[in-house]
Amino acid sequence: MADQALPPVSPALIAATNDRVNASIAATAHSTTLPQVAITIRLTDVRKARGFNRDRSSAKVNIDAAALDGGSVVAMASFEIRTVAPDPATADELMAEDIAARVRSIFSLTMPRLAN
Repeated sequence: MADQALPPVSPALIAATNDRVNASIAATAHSTTLPQVAITIRLTDVRKARGFNRDRSSAKVNIDAAALDGGSVVAMASFEIRTVAPDPATADELMAEDIAARVRSIFSLTMPRLAN
């Protein structure tokens, strides 16, 4: 999800982040059964095409993991990402991968296999 921002957060960034995190969740197998949680990733203060060369982007990211049984928040994380994308067309994809990589690290998720 994205907070109300001006300009609004790109739907491509939201979709790419969602796809990458969902693929990581699907690729992750644990040897012990862990409680199920719903992960909410909130993008705030997304800024694109900044800097002298207009190649720098950034976003603040807040994550909540809530237990499915009861809805209590069991984990929270916040971080900021900064990405350099010489081609503005790739900025959303690079930002999405940076966000997904941090989510994988925080929640011990597996990097999904690349397609053949």
